Amino acid sequence: MTLTILLSMIAPLVAYPGVAYDNYNWGSIHDHFRIISERFDTIRTYQTYMYEYNAIDVAAQNNLKIYAGVWIRDGLDFNTDLQAAVDGTKRHPNTVRAIFIGNEGLMNGKSISDITSAIHQAREAFAAAGLGNIRNGTVQTDGAWLSNPTLADECDIVGVNIYPFFGESPQSASNPINDLSVRWDSIYATFGSKAMITESGWPFGGGDNGIHQSSYDNAQSYFNQFVEWSKTKGGESPIYFMFHDNPSKGGFEAQFGLAHEDGKWKYDFPPVSDHSTSASINAPKLRQHQRNRGN
Repeated sequence: MTLTILLSMIAPLVAYPGVAYDNYNWGSIHDHFRIISERFDTIRTYQTYMYEYNAIDVAAQNNLKIYAGVWIRDGLDFNTDLQAAVDGTKRHPNTVRAIFIGNEGLMNGKSISDITSAIHQAREAFAAAGLGNIRNGTVQTDGAWLSNPTLADECDIVGVNIYPFFGESPQSASNPINDLSVRWDSIYATFGSKAMITESGWPFGGGDNGIHQSSYDNAQSYFNQFVEWSKTKGGESPIYFMFHDNPSKGGFEAQFGLAHEDGKWKYDFPPVSDHSTSASINAPKLRQHQRNRGN
């Protein structure tokens, strides 16, 4: 049997969509990215500079593609984070899908001018490093994008966060994936293929949001539906929110993770690929695939 045939038998049938990573315990980033790579091939971060680590470097070391973030709100120096994004991209240009400048800035006190200025600064920094082909954009909620569509003129890529869990229509609770689809269609009709989902998720617990009930069953159901939905909608690489819980946020905001705080998956959905070096080549196993958010 040829090596090509063996590899085709071991390869995953369908990859999961990308996943968002909150770096609140950045010291575990190597372990976290290794765990993520068991089930996902793409990651989105909210910043690139992680003190001792560069998120792009760690993504490359774990064979993950990355939508690397540069933070523009309080808590991290923008220039330091931007330089980390440039440096990491220069070392691993084929790892970086795009750079997102900020996350939901319009909902958190940033003006259009603030965001466009940061995007221009990022674009200039990448061009000066010989990386002018790297796409730059920003991430906002669907409502913020539709209220401020001209912001997209400054972007190579439009990241949109859509959460039925925070939706206003009755359907957002009774049929959340349809609510996501309707809202995505409005985004796509406005921005076309430049747009992609950069966050969507459902909490496993922590209380309800009006008629929207957080529970293990609802969270698993939404993730499974999102996986199917993202095969045909959501842009080039839809991102699910998120990898692991962040208890410091409290309530349902703390429990959007597919993994617990320690990085252990909450339930046993099949991994995308078998990373074991001891897998038998005689009997390869086929894998069947079935909101303040961010930092």
